[in-house]
Amino acid sequence: TAQFEHTVLITDTGVEVLTDCPDGETDMLELAKEVF
Repeated sequence: TAQFEHTVLITDTGVEVLTDCPDGETDMLELAKEVF
């Protein structure tokens, strides 16, 4: 799935998802639900 194409960085402020998709912010929220 698309979520596996993302580079996920775990930071002190939370999870940052680096993606080339214009909907990266939405993808980050969706991925956060998957991770947590």
